Amino acid sequence: MLGLTSTNSTEERDPDQEESQTTDPNKRIILINPLTQGMVVIEGAASLESLLRDMGNKNGQPPASKASIEAMPSVEIGEDNKDGECAICLEEWESGAIV
Repeated sequence: MLGLTSTNSTEERDPDQEESQTTDPNKRIILINPLTQGMVVIEGAASLESLLRDMGNKNGQPPASKASIEAMPSVEIGEDNKDGECAICLEEWESGAIV
């Protein structure tokens, strides 16, 4: 989905509202992906390189620290759990294995 912003005249603005440091609304393109609910705003002076750089920045969770991984408890796989598989590496569990 592609959206283009419209101009707002300065006379219509509330005088108490703070001015923002943005580019001219005529030079802004908004791309919305309805599947991932992601949005990309392309400023007027933006190039393809800056668009790709912005899209490459993922705002996900940072990886767990080594200390937090080492603090996780170890579990021994028993006979009743041997038919499962590891959610990370997808290897089948073996009875007696410690994960």
